[in-house]
Amino acid sequence: MIQFFNNCLRIIRGLLISVTGIVTLSQGGNLYEAIKRQSFELSASLFKADVYQIVRNTLDKSHLVAFVAIFAIWVILFGYRAYLVEKHSRLSYMGLLSLLNPLRAWKTIDMMHNYHHLFHEKKNQMKGFADLRIGSDNVKRSIEALTNNARQVLSCALGVDVSVHVKLFERDDLEGGCVSLEDSLLKAYVRSSSRRETKARQSGKLRARRNEELFKIVSNDFCADGDLSYKINSGYNYVFSMEHYWICNNLRKQEECGCFENTSTDWQDYYNSLAVFLISAPMEIGVPVTECPFGLFIVDSHEVGRFDRKRLKYVGGYLAHRLHDFFDVSV
Repeated sequence: MIQFFNNCLRIIRGLLISVTGIVTLSQGGNLYEAIKRQSFELSASLFKADVYQIVRNTLDKSHLVAFVAIFAIWVILFGYRAYLVEKHSRLSYMGLLSLLNPLRAWKTIDMMHNYHHLFHEKKNQMKGFADLRIGSDNVKRSIEALTNNARQVLSCALGVDVSVHVKLFERDDLEGGCVSLEDSLLKAYVRSSSRRETKARQSGKLRARRNEELFKIVSNDFCADGDLSYKINSGYNYVFSMEHYWICNNLRKQEECGCFENTSTDWQDYYNSLAVFLISAPMEIGVPVTECPFGLFIVDSHEVGRFDRKRLKYVGGYLAHRLHDFFDVSV
């Protein structure tokens, strides 16, 4: 191994000598001839000695096994990434590597088990509360605990730092609950910020997100009609279609091609990837949303290409359904 690195250093040294020679020769003659001459001399030297040694050392048993293992991993990643592209889901190589980590998968299962315990703990506490309205402090604190735990589960499952928040539909009297889309607006209820966002706010590099913004679900994704009293997010609108969830790994790219619209203020400062789930009872794919759910369960990240659609679909969908069960006993 030491000999391998020594040979690599010799190649680097040879390249530096070549660059120096090119500069020196070009000062008194033709630059093209200088490059050609130095390249020829370097190639002859490398193939006579250094490259031969490196190949020979690499073919030692230990080096060969390492090379084959790395090459096999690359082939698997490349093939799976090509498959995802065909399915219209582009994932970064860092995201793919996190999926191959079996320890992360086992830890995610353990964390989801703990989330289930927390859910029942908070649900049992509700029996002792006199005020079970969604707007009450007791209910909100319970949802905050569940949301913080859900963020940890998703960060582990996806292998990327995420933020999670819940938006609820509200009447004009802001009582919350399940109401008709025509008479309601979405407003942030609780948030659990990513580690990156928390550190940025604490250091003064980023201000807190606006919780007072109101969002309206519209039938046409791109029909902001000039009414400044509410905001539009096409991802929120999409989950009321036949699929009931929406995941995007690169919002800026989707915005550039006209496939995404968000009128929220300065949203680019906080996230580049987004996933949206209905807080509702399970519904079959292809069945239209006939009743207004409680709200939306939203996951976002500053990273690009780190959301595995299948894993996020199942984990995020499960967490959203559990929140629906909790809200269902609170109203």
